[in-house]
Amino acid sequence: MTKLAFHENEYTLAITNGNTEIHFTRDGQWQALKHKEPDFQFTRTNDNSPGNPLWQVIFRSSEGNFTVVEPSGEFSYDVEEQEDQICLKLRWDTEVDGQPLGVWVSVVLRADQDVSLWRAGVQYSGPLCVWELICPRIGQLGTIDGDGSNDFLAIPWQYGGIIPNPMECLAQGGSRAFSFDQDYGAYDNAQAIGKTDSKIAYSYPGMWALQFVAYGNPEVGGIYFAAHDPAARYKRFGFYGHAGSHEGELVMQHYPDERLTPGLDYETPYDTVIALFSGQWWNASAIHREWALEQEWCKKGPLAKRKDIPKWVLDADLWYWNWRPKKHLGSRGMPEDVVPAILELKRMMDVDMAFHWYEWDGERFNKNIPPTFPIPEGFRERLADGINKLHEAGVHAIPYINARLWNMDEPSWEEEGAQEAVCLDQDGEYADIWVKTWRAMCPYTDLWQKKVKWMCDRLMYDYDFDGIYLDQITSCFVVPCFVAQHGHPSGGGNSWYAGYRKMMELIQSDAKPRRPDAAFTSESTIDCYLDLFDANLAREANEISTRHSEQWLPIPLFHSIYHDYAITYGSVWQLTDTHPDAYCYSEALVLAGGQQLMVEGYLTSDVGTSNYQDYLQYMRRLLQARVSVRPHLLYGEWLPPVTMQVDTVDIKWSDKQPPKRDIPAVITSSWGDEDGSICLVFVNHTAETRTIRYELRCADYGIKPGSANLIEKVGEEERVLAENLPEVFEREESFAPRSPRVFIIR
Repeated sequence: MTKLAFHENEYTLAITNGNTEIHFTRDGQWQALKHKEPDFQFTRTNDNSPGNPLWQVIFRSSEGNFTVVEPSGEFSYDVEEQEDQICLKLRWDTEVDGQPLGVWVSVVLRADQDVSLWRAGVQYSGPLCVWELICPRIGQLGTIDGDGSNDFLAIPWQYGGIIPNPMECLAQGGSRAFSFDQDYGAYDNAQAIGKTDSKIAYSYPGMWALQFVAYGNPEVGGIYFAAHDPAARYKRFGFYGHAGSHEGELVMQHYPDERLTPGLDYETPYDTVIALFSGQWWNASAIHREWALEQEWCKKGPLAKRKDIPKWVLDADLWYWNWRPKKHLGSRGMPEDVVPAILELKRMMDVDMAFHWYEWDGERFNKNIPPTFPIPEGFRERLADGINKLHEAGVHAIPYINARLWNMDEPSWEEEGAQEAVCLDQDGEYADIWVKTWRAMCPYTDLWQKKVKWMCDRLMYDYDFDGIYLDQITSCFVVPCFVAQHGHPSGGGNSWYAGYRKMMELIQSDAKPRRPDAAFTSESTIDCYLDLFDANLAREANEISTRHSEQWLPIPLFHSIYHDYAITYGSVWQLTDTHPDAYCYSEALVLAGGQQLMVEGYLTSDVGTSNYQDYLQYMRRLLQARVSVRPHLLYGEWLPPVTMQVDTVDIKWSDKQPPKRDIPAVITSSWGDEDGSICLVFVNHTAETRTIRYELRCADYGIKPGSANLIEKVGEEERVLAENLPEVFEREESFAPRSPRVFIIR
């Protein structure tokens, strides 16, 4: 039976539910997180040092000066014990600029859950503004095992990524993703929190697609660090350290709704959740999924039960993309350059296709942002002819628009009063500057919502596109806006989430009755808009370039939680890339990740030639495998992969960067269907025949021993390979070069 208890001695305060223990020093500093079954713990690297503070409050004066307050003054604590939970509440009473300040932190452990729920509050009535509350700071973390080479940090960078040896990454300077060291906008005062030189941290909703990170080691366990915030308010969190030091800390940063109003109390309106998990990163995902599926964005249910997604989106196995070829090959999205190529690809691949169309207006990318209408006569007829040919072949097309930015050089900026809807920071300056004259628009404003809807209407009803791709909504730097006249809180709250939600509900509610087959997609992934988009361009599923460290790799973190609730498609690779090992590995990741595949770089000039034949034949094999198990790869729940013994290879992906090392020569994934069957996907992405040995434990997949068979799917044909699988099933398989194989267990 779970035992809730409070323990104290001359050194520590601790609460436990029998399996999880949380320890503090007698002055309220975090000291240890302990897990009983299995037995492991995280402690501060130096118990005798003051370490990083558990909390900080950043105050801002009306002149824009910052004051940072850390734990000091009179410390007290209280314990509240109930039948189903125990709460330890810590309190500090101090002063800031001679004014009374009370700060409290509460930690709750429940009897039936191995998660701890943290909240904090500030009580203050002085002349300063509460700009930011930082709590908790789980600091002075060291490597988990040995030199940390087997440790990982699983991050929700868009589709998901894993950073090996995160302490070494922090020691080398931290995140280098896209060369940005922090988000745009007034999130925090980096100097004030003392973490300017090394971090792996971003904001949500924004470049973080989920509200959690996981620091762990597969042979030990890890820390699940999350915000369970159903309203998707602004927050920033991640892993912080110092260059040259192999210590890190998990930090959660909260922002009051009204950040420019002095003398306001603030209490975090959601839980920061800390839990210990054993084994691999996907055990942290399982904790998050239990909470996530109960949120507003999952209210329409899993894909298999939804009726609002167009059938053509569900049926698509292959997308065509013309973003980079326009830059590197000289194409500007002209119908004559792309439409014949798409029709030829459809003939070759013999699958349902869709087209994600850039430069559909004949202009260079984002020359007109927002786009101008009408499209010039002459080109309009060429566009209509191209769309008609695609439709005749059963190919659907959606055009690119940007749903976040407005170019100040466009006449429409003055004509339509765009200045009234732009995001401004706390000083009344532009909060986000892209390409000198592009400005981030506040999605909470009626002006911007109606402008985006107007663009969508023109493209669907005047030009007969099959929906719209609205760039930068579901993954981009979110900008806190301080314009009170917009009707949202000044710099805090959830105006970005609420604004885009209202915008998309407006667009969808008007479009679906008029065009039930209209589809709306956006960039990359984020959870809080799942119910508002029909699919997402999750091209980072196979991003293997150098991001946060040389050996950074994508992982299906997003899909491990939401795959059966979200359709994703896309690739960052194109046929013109000159590293075949990298191309084949990357496209294998897309298939094994349960996404719809994509071709990029095939143009009309390639039709009738032997250009890219090796790549295209490989793509055809991947597509044939996908089609044979489409229900699992479309509707299935992501499951942990089977244990596999396999050779590893190094993959060169750039002439300027070191190769990715120790990549499995065969990658695998597992998918569960609502009928109880399991799909296993294997892809040999290398140019050599590979033999693997894998182990499957029936109990891990909810299979009753002796009740299921192993079946290989080859097109419509099914081959029974093993019957009445035992509790622990082991099998050896051989894979031809550059080839997938798919299996069903039922």
